[in-house]
Amino acid sequence: MVVPDSSAGVVRVLTWWPDAAMLEVIRLNPDGTRTPVRGAYPATLPAGATRRNYATNPSVEQSLAGYVPSDGNPTLTQTAGAAAGTSALRATIAAAGADGVAIPHGLPASTFATLGLALRLSARAASVTVSVAYTDAGGGALTTQTATLTADQVNASVNTWARQVVRVQAPAFAATVGTVKVVAGGMPAGGYVDLDAVTVEQGQTDGSYVDGDQLGGLWTGTPGLSASVVAGVQTIVDGEAPQDVPVTYLVTSPSFTGGSATSPPVVLDSNGRTWVTHPANPSAPLCCDPATAPTLTRPATQAAFAVLGRGYPVVVSAQRGSPTGSLTVNTRTFAERDALLAALADGSPIYFRAPGDFGLGYGLWLAIGDVGEDPAGRPQWHPGRVLTLPFTVVDAPLGPATMAA
Repeated sequence: MVVPDSSAGVVRVLTWWPDAAMLEVIRLNPDGTRTPVRGAYPATLPAGATRRNYATNPSVEQSLAGYVPSDGNPTLTQTAGAAAGTSALRATIAAAGADGVAIPHGLPASTFATLGLALRLSARAASVTVSVAYTDAGGGALTTQTATLTADQVNASVNTWARQVVRVQAPAFAATVGTVKVVAGGMPAGGYVDLDAVTVEQGQTDGSYVDGDQLGGLWTGTPGLSASVVAGVQTIVDGEAPQDVPVTYLVTSPSFTGGSATSPPVVLDSNGRTWVTHPANPSAPLCCDPATAPTLTRPATQAAFAVLGRGYPVVVSAQRGSPTGSLTVNTRTFAERDALLAALADGSPIYFRAPGDFGLGYGLWLAIGDVGEDPAGRPQWHPGRVLTLPFTVVDAPLGPATMAA
C-alpha cells in the first residue's frame, strides 16, 4: 500500500510479508532505473511480527459454525452490538449454574498457548475459567490446563465488553490440543455469556485481536471461517521520491526464494514545493524556498596541445565533470534558518528535489560548500535571512545509489 503525502514531501510505503525477517523496498522510476529506498534496503522486522490466529470462526460474523454448548448446555445465538464486526456469540442458560462454550480452533501443540477473547457477562459470574485439553501421541488424555480470571477481570466484563487474555503451558508429552472452553460459573437463570474477537495462538503474544480482514492479514481458507495469518506491517517513509512523476515500489524478502509484490504507480505532487533531505533522516525532508533556479556549470576536463606542422592544436578530453553552482534559499523565520543549518552541519550531501517542471530531473545530491547568511538589508532582529549554498552535484551517499534493472 503506497500513500503519497504532498504536505510532507514523502511517500509512505506500507509493506508486509508473513514470516519475513526483513524486507527490501525498491523504487522503480519512470526511466526504468531502480533505487533502493533509504532505510528499507533492507528493513528489519521485529521478531514475532507474524501472528497466526487458529480460531476458525473468530468473530462470529457469518454463522455459529464450530461453537458447541458446554457446561450448562446453553442456547447459542448470534447477537448484535459486537466487540468486533457486527455479530457476537451469545450463550444463554435456562437454569442457574455454569455457562460454558467450546471454541472452534485448530491449534497445534506448543509449549505455550495464548487465548484472547472479548467477554461480556449479563451478571457477575462466581468464576470464569479458560481451559485447554491436551492429549499425548497415543491419544491419551493429559491434564487439562486451566486459567482462572481474577475478580477484577470478571468485574470488567459485567454488562460491557472487556478483552481477556490468558496463557497456559502445555503438560509434558503433549502432542495434540483438544477442546478449548470458556466457562462462567454461578450465573443466574436466563443469564448469558457473550464472546467475540477470539484469538487462539501458539506461544506468548499480547492476545490482541487479529484476523485475515485486517491490513497485512489473510485467511487460510474461507474468509471469516478459517484460521488466519497476519504479518507485521512495516511503514517506510520515502523522503527521496521524485515529484510530479509516476513511481512504483517493489518489495521482496531476501530470506525467501523468488516472489515479489509491486505497488500501483503513484504521483507525489509537488504543489510548487521544493525539499531538501538529509541522508541520515530520510523520513523528514525540509521544505525550502529557493530564491531563483540555480545556475549550473558543467566543467570540462580537457587540454589543448600544439603540434609542430599543424595549424590547429590537438585536444585531449575526458568525461565532463558533475555540475556545480550556487543555491540561494530564503528563510522566513529563525526556526527555518536553524533547521536548514542543522541539516548542513555535519557536511553530508543533501538531496534537493524541485517540482518536476523545473527541469532538474528526479533530484540532485548536493555537497554544500561554505554557507553564506545575509539579512538582505533587513534589521538584524528581523527573522528573514537569505542563505547562499555553493554546491557540487555528487553521487548518493550511504549505500547503493541504483540497482541493475
